[in-house]
Amino acid sequence: MMTQMAQYLDCHNHLGDRRLQSRVQALCREAESAGVSHLLAAAAEVGDWLRLRQLPASSGTMRLCVCYGLHPWYAEQWTPEAEAELDRILGSGAAAAVGECGLDFQHGRAQAELQANVLRAQLRLAEKHQLPIVLHVRKAWPEMLNILADFPYLPGGICHNYSGSLDIAQQLLPRNFLFSFGGDLTKDGYGKRKHIAANLPADTILTETDAPDCPVQGKAPATGTPADVVAVTAALAALRHTTIPDLCQTIRANWQRLFPCK
Repeated sequence: MMTQMAQYLDCHNHLGDRRLQSRVQALCREAESAGVSHLLAAAAEVGDWLRLRQLPASSGTMRLCVCYGLHPWYAEQWTPEAEAELDRILGSGAAAAVGECGLDFQHGRAQAELQANVLRAQLRLAEKHQLPIVLHVRKAWPEMLNILADFPYLPGGICHNYSGSLDIAQQLLPRNFLFSFGGDLTKDGYGKRKHIAANLPADTILTETDAPDCPVQGKAPATGTPADVVAVTAALAALRHTTIPDLCQTIRANWQRLFPCK
């Protein structure tokens, strides 16, 4: 029975977040019991890197994968020493991807140049090590597309918690990008995001939780868990008028295309 249940994929969470450190093992057990087969834990700040390196590669039957990078909110943490350390980690084979990295102008552009420089440095490392990237983009898609054009050898990546348009997605499809959706699909509103999640090609979609942030309907802020991907998957299946098992199979195939050895 457990083998049949092990089908959900949480393609973006923050198990390295300091807020979760006392509960990581319990959260992994909960996710596995809910039928989650794969987790992708992303870094946000430099301090997450050590915590992520301490995660096991698996928890029971569930596979844990890790990506290392620097979120645009923490761009000021980027130093020559941090760049060298990230280069070393990526070269060690420990990373499934580079990220979470990107641009966030949601609250203004005061750090726009710094964020762009830090993003470019991480994209250079992703090209060097031929690793996918995990992108965070808010109010910055024109700038992001311009920067990505300068890195033609990236092997693809994930647009996490995708909030762009169908037109932007179409521009990224030839570059092997996938589009991940999370807890907002379970909530009232978010009509544009739900429309996009319902209409993207099936071979481009993933599910995520962004745990502990972006919780599903009914949960308090910052209380999300990887097991919540079950509710996210149900919401996405309803939007796409498909069954949960069929959607899980599609998401697994998309995951394996981007991470063939994971």
